[in-house]
Amino acid sequence: MIRYFFLSIILIIFSITIHTHQLNGKASWYGPKFHGNKTANGEIFDMYSISAAHKTLPLGTYVKVENLDNNKTIRVRINDRGPFVKNRIIDLSYGAAKEIGLVNKGTANVRLTILKFGDNKYKKNVKSELNIKKYYIQIASFSNKKRALKMKNKLSKKFKMVFIYKSKFYKVLIGPFTSKAEAKKGLKIVKYYKYNGYIINGIINNK
Repeated sequence: MIRYFFLSIILIIFSITIHTHQLNGKASWYGPKFHGNKTANGEIFDMYSISAAHKTLPLGTYVKVENLDNNKTIRVRINDRGPFVKNRIIDLSYGAAKEIGLVNKGTANVRLTILKFGDNKYKKNVKSELNIKKYYIQIASFSNKKRALKMKNKLSKKFKMVFIYKSKFYKVLIGPFTSKAEAKKGLKIVKYYKYNGYIINGIINNK
C-alpha cells in the first residue's frame, strides 16, 4: 500500500513537472529586417535557418513548437530575444515558421514543450555562417522572372528550400546544403523526379 502511495506521488510530481515545461500561446515569425544582424547570444541571424526568439528562456534552450492549427511540429533552439509584441510567446525564424505553415498567416496558436534548458551564454567572435560557402543545386536559369517563379512554385510542391537567386539571370536553386555529400543526395532525389540539375558552391545571401 505504501509502495503504491509513493508511486502515485512520483507520478503526480512528474506530471506537474511536464506541465510546467509546456506553454501555450501565439507564435509569430521574423526575418528580412534582422537578417545578418547579431542575435542576443552573439550568433549571426540567418532567417533561412532554424532558430527562435523568446523573452525569458535561457539562450541555447531547445523547444518543440507545435502549430495547434495544423499539428505540424518543429524543434528549435532559442538564440535571440523577443517577440516584443503583446500576447505572443515566441518568434520563429522564417525558416522555422515555413516548416510549420506559419509564414502566410503570420501568427498561429502554438504549444511549446521545453526539451532542454540552455546555458544562457553569449558567444564571442562568432563567424557569420552567411559568409561561408555552401552547396546548392541549380535547376534552371531564366532571363524572365515570371518563368523562374513558375518553376520555383512547381518545385516547391516536391522540395523544401527552393528559392530564386538574382544575379545576371534568375537562377532557381535548392539549398543550402552544408556539405557536397548532402548536395549529392539531394541531386539524386531531384533526378528521381525527372528534373535536371547540377551542384554549385558559393556564398549566396540574398535569397
